Amino acid sequence: MKIRTDFVTNSSSSSFIFKEFNSEKIKQAVEHRLALSSEECEKPWHPYLRELASSMAGRRFREYPLRDLMEVYSWYCNEVISKWLGVKMWKDWDDYDRWNAELEQALSEKVYLSSSDEKWNSLFILDLYEDYLYKTDQWNTDEKSMEVSLKILNAQVKDYLQSWECEGSILQVFYMNNLDELLKGAKRFEGKELADVMEYFFGAQYLYFDETETHYLISEALEEAGLCLYSCCHMG
Repeated sequence: MKIRTDFVTNSSSSSFIFKEFNSEKIKQAVEHRLALSSEECEKPWHPYLRELASSMAGRRFREYPLRDLMEVYSWYCNEVISKWLGVKMWKDWDDYDRWNAELEQALSEKVYLSSSDEKWNSLFILDLYEDYLYKTDQWNTDEKSMEVSLKILNAQVKDYLQSWECEGSILQVFYMNNLDELLKGAKRFEGKELADVMEYFFGAQYLYFDETETHYLISEALEEAGLCLYSCCHMG
């Protein structure tokens, strides 16, 4: 599977995706993790991390500009698909071929049912709109969302499936094998905001996005406490 880099920034950034957002639980999780911190080099960071934990605010996806939403989507797409199919995500490049082979096998066995596979519809829509926004030079917009249009999806799908971004990818085969049903299933999302489609894709309602890289202790604290579904500290 090819990994898109269209939306990678030139600076570090980080994000956390929450099904529910609870400020008190976040502060407690960070305090617990800091109490376990024994490295001397970590201790000077503790005041900053406590302040960050107190100021973190989970916002609905629709409160962020499309630029941030599509960047976050590009980071997590493969991880979400892997979770759906029960495939362990790769951790380093030595493990990539194993992950790719297992994901290809799982996708080849996937039976798409438009009546019950709305999450796959959301993936299909977001992939097409990611490509559309990039090609129309709208991905860097400050707009906070955009309504799903079947007219755009139908006009975009042929070019996307034949594009270099999609060519040879595992999802290309899945999309082509199920194209008619995916387009039919997309009708239920027509008129909805892309941000709402993204909440459906992630199975979550709240996003914390920071244009700077958050310290790894924050990520560890939230993950160990099971407070976030996905987290990423991205080096641009």
